[in-house]
Amino acid sequence: MTITPQQDKTQPSVRISEAAHKHHEELFPNHKSTLKVTDPELIEIFDNFTFDEVIALSKFDTKIRVMLTLASIIGSQAVSEYKVMVGAALNVGVTPIEIKEIVYQSVPYVGMAKAFDFIHATNDVLSSRGIQLPLEGQSTTDPDTRYDQGLAVQKAIFGEMKEFIKKPELALNLIDRSLGRGERPGLVVIDAGYGNNRTFLRELEKRKLMYIGGVAKNRKVRRPKESEGKNEIRLDELVKRLPTSGFREINLKGEKPRTVWVATVEVELSKLEGNRRIAIVMNASTPRLRSALKLRLRSVSTCEKASEIDYLITNIDSKIATEEWIVQSYSQRNWVEVFYREAKVWLGLKEYQVRDYRSLMRHFILVFCAYTFILWHTLTGGLRRRWANKPLNTFADALEAFRTAMSSRFMAWLNENRDVFIAYKASLGFIWG
Repeated sequence: MTITPQQDKTQPSVRISEAAHKHHEELFPNHKSTLKVTDPELIEIFDNFTFDEVIALSKFDTKIRVMLTLASIIGSQAVSEYKVMVGAALNVGVTPIEIKEIVYQSVPYVGMAKAFDFIHATNDVLSSRGIQLPLEGQSTTDPDTRYDQGLAVQKAIFGEMKEFIKKPELALNLIDRSLGRGERPGLVVIDAGYGNNRTFLRELEKRKLMYIGGVAKNRKVRRPKESEGKNEIRLDELVKRLPTSGFREINLKGEKPRTVWVATVEVELSKLEGNRRIAIVMNASTPRLRSALKLRLRSVSTCEKASEIDYLITNIDSKIATEEWIVQSYSQRNWVEVFYREAKVWLGLKEYQVRDYRSLMRHFILVFCAYTFILWHTLTGGLRRRWANKPLNTFADALEAFRTAMSSRFMAWLNENRDVFIAYKASLGFIWG
């Protein structure tokens, strides 16, 4: 890189290379930089790096490089600099249509709200250059052909791709793998994301599996034993018709014991043959409602001021699926949520930076092993006896004791093997002090 001062009587002398000056002029002809006056040292470093050193190592031509710069500026949300670079793009042959395409393509990445300012900025620059708007339309598809043609383009770029698989399909695949190994679930417990999916429920029943699942309050059902049973009604409307005498008090044990009131009804659902049992689980949060339920008062609406109402569906026979059995069984799902919460928050299950399946599985295995190891030590009392000064009632407490144990073990090892550790650091280019 040859550095020669670019002389300008109105500006301080800044040592800009000939190549940097040439490339800068190509984009911004006759531009008088105010920053050369106020920040000459910064501009000297920046211009030489951006317009000489980077370009010398780049395989892109000027036009492609500027188009990439426009896209990166949109991602950075730098509107003022974007307007400057749109002018530079036009100077080196980027067409108005190409500039518009860059902005349009940014929408699914940065969002329409963030792209709006750049659409207006683009229009301002194009109009200032005398370019008539709107530009000529470029669409080659319509709503009927967009998906197929878009997929064809993706396959041409990325090759054959697996079709997008939704969560219910993934769940069925896992269930089939379990069945294929001869392991039949005694009960499938699912949230409303699956319980509202009638296709998923039918597939479970095809496999002769029993389930309990959440359903949305707006799910429409029919009461087969009522005279108007062929008329559909929403679940949240159905609960208003139920007498308080239909609810049973159930005490749930767990981390936070609580009392709920449960009623069950037999219903029919469209596209599902036969009857299903719906459990209406209600938290009686007000003294008036609790009293009404205990005294079986009909004058008080059963859903009045209830802090929470859950709706559960099951295909299990009513002789087994009592009110208590349903809520006790469904409450076991909470422990799955507890595990994922602890694994994600405390052990970094979601904090991975890998790109391939093998690395992802290694990360999962390490997390699950650590979780099992800590839980085992908690249950056997090993962490409590040596590394904690209080009962380990939560996973967070156990993890803190585990970290204390690991730190102590590591420092003991380091004191005996300091030369090994120093040599290892030196092999990585570090000096251990």
